[in-house]
Amino acid sequence: MNKVLSLLTSFIVLLVLVIGNHISGQASPQTALMPNQIVNIAHFFKPPNMDAATASKTFGTIILTNGDYNYRDQLTANGFSSAVPEYFRSDSIQDPGSCTAEPVNNQVAYNPGDFCSISQAHPDWFLLDQYGQRITVTSGGQYYRMDPANPGWRDFFLTRVIESQNQHGWSGLFLDNVEGGLGKFYGPQPAKYLDNATYQGAIAGFLQYLYANYSQKYGRPIIGNIVARADDQVWFTYLQYLDGAMQERFAIDWLETSYLSTNQWTQDMAFFEKTQAIGKYAILVSPGYQNDLNRENFAFASYLLISNGKAAFRYSTSPAYRDVWLYDNYKLNLGTPVGPRYQSGTSWHRDFTRGNVVVDPVHHTAVISATGPQTPSPVGVFRPSNGALYLKNEDTIGLADYTFTYGMAGDYPIAGDWNGDGKDTIGIYRNGVFYLRNSNTAGYADLSFPFGSPGDQPVAGDWNGDGKDTIGVYRSSTFTFYLRNSNSAGPPDMVFSLGMPGDIGIAGDWNGDGKDTTGVFRPSNGVIYLKNTNQTGYADVALNYGLPGDKPVIGDWDHDGIDTIGVYRGSTFYLRNSNTIGYADIWFPFGMKGDMPISGNWDGS
Repeated sequence: MNKVLSLLTSFIVLLVLVIGNHISGQASPQTALMPNQIVNIAHFFKPPNMDAATASKTFGTIILTNGDYNYRDQLTANGFSSAVPEYFRSDSIQDPGSCTAEPVNNQVAYNPGDFCSISQAHPDWFLLDQYGQRITVTSGGQYYRMDPANPGWRDFFLTRVIESQNQHGWSGLFLDNVEGGLGKFYGPQPAKYLDNATYQGAIAGFLQYLYANYSQKYGRPIIGNIVARADDQVWFTYLQYLDGAMQERFAIDWLETSYLSTNQWTQDMAFFEKTQAIGKYAILVSPGYQNDLNRENFAFASYLLISNGKAAFRYSTSPAYRDVWLYDNYKLNLGTPVGPRYQSGTSWHRDFTRGNVVVDPVHHTAVISATGPQTPSPVGVFRPSNGALYLKNEDTIGLADYTFTYGMAGDYPIAGDWNGDGKDTIGIYRNGVFYLRNSNTAGYADLSFPFGSPGDQPVAGDWNGDGKDTIGVYRSSTFTFYLRNSNSAGPPDMVFSLGMPGDIGIAGDWNGDGKDTTGVFRPSNGVIYLKNTNQTGYADVALNYGLPGDKPVIGDWDHDGIDTIGVYRGSTFYLRNSNTIGYADIWFPFGMKGDMPISGNWDGS
């Protein structure tokens, strides 16, 4: 190496160390690492092979490396609200092969010349074996282990993390290879750490240093991939200094064709329930082959048994981490848990407001059953001139799948699952009286009762998460919702205000929690205001979608368990798969000008 280059690089490294503890920044409230919901699908460590708009709706947890900040910004622009931690190896630095070569950016010695400079100026930072030789992570590999207890190494690691994050706007840190013992040392053991306890103590000290000087100082979360645990207690020891941790072998064995014993599986369940109970996040990875659907279903069902809003799941293998494997059971809308898991025979059960999960760890089988509507919400139109209804089973151009007459001129159409059979059927609202039908056919009303007043607008939704839709009205003149938890005459169960005179009332499950809440569409300017609770207050979501004069329509267009917005303009539907500003994801003509839009799962398929 050129001597001048070596001295210059050493000076730069030392300068970084000197100023490292003086980088501006104060603690701020942490952004959550994942949404507070039962189903969070995770992706890491490189951007998924899909556009950011799709990824922001698909995943609840995403971890990226230093060079991926542009994709991260695209995620945020498309509504991704969780923190996106920046990935760094915690155990080692790379020798890129020469002092001018470009190192990889997944470790903190990411500038050309770093490895050479550290080698010459700070040989004490490296972890040595009993023969005084530096230890590589793999035999003959490029990654050299560093001493987690060395003060200089700790300071350099922290300084480089802050440098990278301040430069590119990262809001969290992911530490890979946080070792819970000596199990990953392939050959000679480190001379300084002859047993698991001393090595664990050094790692804990390293994490404590980062917690005090990074997490607490800057208000940014840290999550670690805790590997090679010599014992279970070390997980919780490390979690004192972490916001959460990753486990790359959850509910099934490391070998892609093997399962855990019943006792091991049971311990896994309790272990990650405890992790969440103490307020920590858990990213749970189950290894398996992509087309082994039984294994994936067993692992995902096991996750559903213990997820309490602070867990994320991924089924994959490490060579396929860049790939996206998505499964139909991720889309099932089970609603919210009724309670914790419970045992019956050899199986474990958990009940949800819209389904249940059963896992048999003895026979390695699982069943995830959803009882509420699970399919996308196809549209339909009501023709007020003659009371005719035209319903479609797919959101595409084409003829109606159901055509029949129900109602008369001046009626308001409405749709819902009135009897909890999984099928949405039609109804009408006429002069303060609901007329509901349990089949999409012509005929007399199966239920009729007064509620509200003439001039009110009808709404329907599952307000209490019991799997049945019930009615309500929006009184636009006083911008007040009146909702009822049964399809019968009587006083409202909920009364609250939202919007302003002239707004149109709407309802849907905006956050996928199994309960419908309300919103309003302002026809004067196309602005939509959505609330996640049925009570007076400011909107949780406000966005512009549509034009003056459009008619709102709500449904689960993409089968993800979340209702999103749409408008009917003239005789064309414009449907969007997220409650965000943007162009329509689906659009097609259906009906004729003057028709009124509705949506529902008409066939229950």
